[in-house]
Amino acid sequence: HGWDIAAATGQPAALEPELVEACQEVLAPQLEGLQASGEFGVPVAGSGAADPQDALLTSLGRHPAG
Repeated sequence: HGWDIAAATGQPAALEPELVEACQEVLAPQLEGLQASGEFGVPVAGSGAADPQDALLTSLGRHPAG
């Protein structure tokens, strides 16, 4: 939620790399269920995000560039 609030209010939205890595580890095994829950946006198709934070965000339907 921190990224959402920062992005919505025009503040820096960079997450600590260690946090992104930890989130990916927890998220990966349950990603399909989370996406199907309706609690997250539709994954951003074709993003090709190379940056780990962008990959995390796009998998949850966020648009990191704005």
